[in-house]
Amino acid sequence: MFRKLPNLECPESLLEVQLSADSAVLSWGEGPAAQTAAIPLDEYQRYVAKGLIEKA
Repeated sequence: MFRKLPNLECPESLLEVQLSADSAVLSWGEGPAAQTAAIPLDEYQRYVAKGLIEKA
């Protein structure tokens, strides 16, 4: 789950995260409303540390 993230316009909702060596791909929504965003891995880790992204 994530809250409003800086520099990303996305609602508070469930979030799917795919991690790679240097980035995280965030996916949310369903059907025509589905969206994705790729961010650097260090930025993803900062969001988790700040509680902006909560791991299930």
